[in-house]
Amino acid sequence: MAATNLLRRRFIWWQYRHIIQRLQNQTVTALAVADVPTAVNLLEEQLGLYKWPFQIDELLFQRRRRPKKSYVSQALLEALHSSSILLPHQQFYAGIAAIYVALEQDDQLCLQRLEPWLKIQADLARDSVPILAIASQRNREHPWKQRVSCRACLLQLALARADRDGIYCIAEADYHLLSNLNPKLIPADVLYRATTNLLRGLLPLTLDPITCQRLLLLLQDLRQELRQLRYVLSRYHSSEQHLSNLENLCCELTLVTRSQELFRPLPRLELMINTPAAKVISGFNIWLQHELSRSKGRQ
Repeated sequence: MAATNLLRRRFIWWQYRHIIQRLQNQTVTALAVADVPTAVNLLEEQLGLYKWPFQIDELLFQRRRRPKKSYVSQALLEALHSSSILLPHQQFYAGIAAIYVALEQDDQLCLQRLEPWLKIQADLARDSVPILAIASQRNREHPWKQRVSCRACLLQLALARADRDGIYCIAEADYHLLSNLNPKLIPADVLYRATTNLLRGLLPLTLDPITCQRLLLLLQDLRQELRQLRYVLSRYHSSEQHLSNLENLCCELTLVTRSQELFRPLPRLELMINTPAAKVISGFNIWLQHELSRSKGRQ
């Protein structure tokens, strides 16, 4: 069935290739003059009539393809997030991308609009309904990957505000997620590509020596899993070195847990930051200094 649908789509793409190309060119022109409503209509037409998702995907996942003016990119991403024509995972990542752009621009109104949706998607409650295994779903479509991505995005908001409670709430939720992980229920590409964002959420827990030891055991299990043969293709094709990030963190945690010296923050803590947004960076530094002060007060 899947092969038949793909053949059908490819026939449509070939049959209407000139129309699709014209629509793509018109979209580029519309975005060049900041005509976001027209651009969105053209993108919806490509997907709705001709099953052509590729220009939308480029705008969502390749920043260099977006308009150079940030306010145009943000308006575009918010409009795509609200579209009823886009595929569900495209709507989802349009929302995530819009939040990252808003953080860089310090657009508080946009963040206020999208934060309630983000918190629902992040689903930080420990008693939430488990994610069902859907082995056939691709990386970006899988709910497990989307949940981890949401939490990494929500972490950036918490860092921007130096929100200690928010930061540790995300960390504990990700710890719970990792503790209950059954790799056999998650496609290899999904688990591999979610690893670095999962580490971002977990890193605050490394500041506590006791929790750090328990976390290390879980991370070592994950490391052993990602070394398996079924992850080879994902490691080869991924632009980010997720296994290397995990390996390095495990090495640092091993050294820390064996050390008799006073506990020190790990250099890899900066991996928590996933945006050049100034407020996120300054908020991270404020949070870290506060945590170090608390640690010294307990010694």
